[in-house]
Amino acid sequence: MKKENGNNWIWMLVFFALTAASIVFSILCISNSYITFIQKHRALWIVLSVILLCGCCAAAIWSVLIGKNTLAKALLSVYVFLLFCLVLIFIFQKTGFFKLINSSEGLQNYLERAGIWMPILYIVLQYLQVILLPIPTVVSTVAGLALFGPFKTMLYSFIGIVLGSVTAFFIGRKLGYKAVAWIVGEETLTKWQKKLKGKDNLVLTLMFLLPLFPDDVLCFVAGLSSM
Repeated sequence: MKKENGNNWIWMLVFFALTAASIVFSILCISNSYITFIQKHRALWIVLSVILLCGCCAAAIWSVLIGKNTLAKALLSVYVFLLFCLVLIFIFQKTGFFKLINSSEGLQNYLERAGIWMPILYIVLQYLQVILLPIPTVVSTVAGLALFGPFKTMLYSFIGIVLGSVTAFFIGRKLGYKAVAWIVGEETLTKWQKKLKGKDNLVLTLMFLLPLFPDDVLCFVAGLSSM
């Protein structure tokens, strides 16, 4: 019993720490946002984010106290992913990245600042393009070609996109419907789930092979399927 109580305290401290860190970075991200709507209602967004995170913390602690370990682990995964996203968003805000994502020349200049770390940064951006960042493929490809040439651009893109696709599948499989709906949008997710219902493996495989379908979204959907 004492060991179980000790474990509960550790779980609760972890959730308190993750909540505090998430609140700090959500406030920083909202305060530094370039989106006009968020800037105009900054205080409201901060209050809502704090309430939401405190609610998630309460739900996590409740799951620990009643012994719902599966739910607690799922919430822990959500917290870690959320904090990861918030930290990345804040870093990109402070480095001016979001002002450049729609321009191949601007993205090229941004990557060049990394010096010898430029290939690593490009792989990371291709990885994040799958799961988080709305970077047009044309922009990242043109910037890569200008910096690395066709072969290295293909290689770096392959590494980043495959890692991103595996992560998207993992998010769908381990974190479930709500996490995927938050990332890709519930309407988009519902639309593709209806199209694939009962024919997951065959149709998904064909879709991945053809260039006409949103592969990023399908990686998340695949994680929710029987594939």
